Amino acid sequence: MPNLNYGGIQDDTVNDTVNDTVNDIVKNEIMNLMKNNPRITITDIAKALNISRPTVTRKIKELKIGNYIYRIGSDKKGSWIVNER
Repeated sequence: MPNLNYGGIQDDTVNDTVNDTVNDIVKNEIMNLMKNNPRITITDIAKALNISRPTVTRKIKELKIGNYIYRIGSDKKGSWIVNER
């Protein structure tokens, strides 16, 4: 019998597009929160966006790698700087 659950390449393309769009929205929301409150914590971001702390940490890491954001000062007393592009 043929496997009817196998969607092939087309389904992967749709999934990748949707995931990329959702990831971009989350990253933009994180940057907006940082612009409005440069001293915001990861916990506060997670609560505001209703996502987990590990997800916020992962997205922040991606934003840092892309040079969209950086941190000045210590993890506890520092603040976020959002690069305007």
